[in-house]
Amino acid sequence: MKSEKELRELFERFTTDDVLRPQLRKPWIVDGVVYATDGRIAIRVKDADGLDYERVNDYDWRASGARRIDGWCLEECDYLAGGNVEYVDVPMSYLRKAAYAAMDDARIYAYNHYPETTDDIEEMTAEEAVDRYSVVILPGTKRHVIAARYAAMVCDAVDAFGAVRFYMPVDGFKRGDYGRYRIWCPGAKFDILLMCIRSDKMDTHGLSIADSATATLVHCITDESDISFERLQFGGATDGK
Repeated sequence: MKSEKELRELFERFTTDDVLRPQLRKPWIVDGVVYATDGRIAIRVKDADGLDYERVNDYDWRASGARRIDGWCLEECDYLAGGNVEYVDVPMSYLRKAAYAAMDDARIYAYNHYPETTDDIEEMTAEEAVDRYSVVILPGTKRHVIAARYAAMVCDAVDAFGAVRFYMPVDGFKRGDYGRYRIWCPGAKFDILLMCIRSDKMDTHGLSIADSATATLVHCITDESDISFERLQFGGATDGK
């Protein structure tokens, strides 16, 4: 069982430090459910005992944000019934290894090119570079891509609250529909929603890419960009490196 300190650290990884989005800088509680989001990944946890985040009323902006998250989870149930999403078996051990393989590769490069801390709002830190340039390819029909940091966060949430199932979009949604890019991870006590990265026009240059189907790094951040991202997704990624 995670300690209160560990749970707080986990929840706050789901928030943003964007000064322009102050409502999302801390988790909050609505009707006994804890919510946290940075705008691209969201978590809601029922009965998170001992956490004294602010309890908001129906007139607070965050209450409507909670209702949107609840509504998206209900939509995913409808998508599942309609055959627009598929269950994908994602072993947590493989997902974690892939996440850290990509982040570790990006971090080695980042520490040589970006400062560890900066007061310049326009300048990227090493950790921000790792967040931006490390990604994980997921199993499934569409081989969706997510930030490696988010993959690690899902694994840590599973450690804290129990197993989840992965439901991923398949063909059937027109491009631009949120459902086309959203992954739903429901568990007994919690849900995670996260947005996929649009990979149809991605270039491998400057990316650390790992494949969670094999738990291996398949493209280093310093590799030449002589292989297509689509080949890594649907052809080369399964061979490892």
